[in-house]
Amino acid sequence: MTQRNLRMGLLFASPYIVGLICFTLYPIGASFYYSLTEYNVLQPPVWTGVGNYRTLFSQDDLFWTALYNSAYYTGLVVPLEIVVGVLIALLLNMKVKGMAVYRTIYFLPVLVPVVASSILWMWVLNPQFGLLNALLAKIGIRGPGWIASTTWSKPSLVVLGVWGVGQAVVIYLAGLQDVPEQLYEAAAIDGANWWHKTINITVPMLTPVIIIGGIYSGIFTPTESAAVAVAYAIVIGMFVYREFGWRDLLREIRLTMIDSATIMLIVAFTSAFGVVMIRGEIPNAIAEAMSGMTDDPTVLLLLFLVFWLAVGCFMAQTPAILVLTPILLPTAERYGIDPVHFGVVMTVALTLGLLTPPVGMVLYALVRVTGLPFERLMVVVLPYVALTIGVVVLLILFPGLVLFLPRTLL
Repeated sequence: MTQRNLRMGLLFASPYIVGLICFTLYPIGASFYYSLTEYNVLQPPVWTGVGNYRTLFSQDDLFWTALYNSAYYTGLVVPLEIVVGVLIALLLNMKVKGMAVYRTIYFLPVLVPVVASSILWMWVLNPQFGLLNALLAKIGIRGPGWIASTTWSKPSLVVLGVWGVGQAVVIYLAGLQDVPEQLYEAAAIDGANWWHKTINITVPMLTPVIIIGGIYSGIFTPTESAAVAVAYAIVIGMFVYREFGWRDLLREIRLTMIDSATIMLIVAFTSAFGVVMIRGEIPNAIAEAMSGMTDDPTVLLLLFLVFWLAVGCFMAQTPAILVLTPILLPTAERYGIDPVHFGVVMTVALTLGLLTPPVGMVLYALVRVTGLPFERLMVVVLPYVALTIGVVVLLILFPGLVLFLPRTLL
C-alpha cells in the first residue's frame, strides 16, 4: 500500500517536478556552469574552473567593499528606524501639554521633498561651512568630513535614513492608542513598572503595526516584511520571552522548507503550463473565437472573465498576466474597451486563481498552515470567491466604477 501511494503521489506530482527541474533547477545549474567558464553568448563557453570566483574574491576589491557597505547600511538603518520610531511614538503617546505641536514637528520631515531634504542635509553636513560642524566648533571640536569622508559617509547616510522616520511614527502612534488600557491597569495591579509594561504588553500588541508601518514608510518592501516578521518573532520568542529554543527553531525551519517546496512545485507547474499555452497558441485561438461570438464589449469582457477564471485554476497570476495581456488587450481595444478597465478586471479575475484548485498557491499554503483538510477549506473559501466574482461582474457592467478616478485626475 505504501509503495502504491508513493507511485501515485509521484505521478500526480510529476508535472510539478518536471517544471521545477526545467524552469528552476536547470537555470540555476546553467548559471553555475557558465560562472565556471569564459562565456560572452556569441562564442562557445571556455572552461576556466573557479577562476572567475578566484578573481571575484581575491582580486576584485569593489566586490567586498560593496558587500560590506550594503550590509553596514542595511544592518543599521532597518533596526534603527524601527527602534527609534517606536521610542518616539512612545514619547508622543504621553499625555503632556503641547503634544500636538511635538507630533507635527516629528512628522514634518515626511512632507519635505527628497530633493529639498538632500540639499538641506548637504548644507548641514558640509565639512567647511556646514551647520553641524559650526556648532561643534563652538565647543572646540573639529568636525569630520561627513559625506566627503570615507569614514563618516556611511554613518551620515544612516542618519539621513533614520531622519525620515516620521511616517512610521504616525502609524506606530495609532497602534499604541489602540492597545486596550485594561491591560496596563491589570499589569499595574500586579506591580509591573514602565519597562515591564512596554516589553510584555506594548511590544507584542504593536507587532502587526510595526510590520505595516515599516512597509508604508518604505523601511522594507511587503516581501521583505515577511523576513522582518520572522526575525522579529525569533528574537522576541527566543531571547525575550524564552518560549522556544534552538531545537524548536530547527523544527520550524524544516516545516518552512516543506511548505516552500510545495509552493515552488506549484509555481513550476504553472510555468510549464504557460509554456505549453504559448507554443500551442491557445490564447490566440480563444481570443479569436470569443471576438467572433459578439460585437458587444460588455459581453466580450464577460467572456474574458470566464476564460480568466479558467486560466487562474492552472496558472499563477504573474505569468498569466504576462502571457495573456499582449494577446487579449488589442482585441479589447478594438471593441472600445478602456485599457485601464481591462487591466483592473483582468487582474482581479486572475487573482482569484490564488484561491481556486488545482493551482491555488494561497489555498495550499492555508492547508499547510492551518492543518485543515482541503475539502473543508474549500467550503469556507467558496463564498468569498463567489462574492469576488460578483464584484468583478459589477465592474464589467459599470465601467464608471473603475474609470471614475482616472478620468477625474487625467
